[in-house]
Amino acid sequence: TRTPIGRSGSQMQVPATQNPSSDANTQYDYAGVTWESDVRSNGSATGVTYGGRSGTYTKIGRVVICNFNFTLTNNGTGVGKCDVYGLPFTPSAEYYAGCNYAANLASMGGIPFGNCHTSGYCGLRQMSTAGAATDLTDTHVANTAGVFFSGYYVA
Repeated sequence: TRTPIGRSGSQMQVPATQNPSSDANTQYDYAGVTWESDVRSNGSATGVTYGGRSGTYTKIGRVVICNFNFTLTNNGTGVGKCDVYGLPFTPSAEYYAGCNYAANLASMGGIPFGNCHTSGYCGLRQMSTAGAATDLTDTHVANTAGVFFSGYYVA
């Protein structure tokens, strides 16, 4: 019986501390953890309260696969575009996250999606049927809004 190097039984062993390798076939970084999203309007989280929020991610090498959701009880006092802060790792470029569920988003003219930025946040946006992308604002993300996003990006 042949046992692959770095395997114990049916589990792959990855070091607890990252040990970078120049060999593209060497897996040296893996993490899977929970995190909490932080909703802000125009950068402000003042007065934002949640009925619930959570997030999970798995990082394999530089690829981050993440999910986040939130249900607001108050969208706060911020005015302007809504973003989700607290991504587990900073994206290396712009990436997009799909919206799997949305409830109580007001005055929507399109399909919601997330736009993950190199500044470490995910902008909440919508795509119209004509193909125009616009920001979701505090007007769209009302006091009882709830969403679930999934996506991936390279850190």
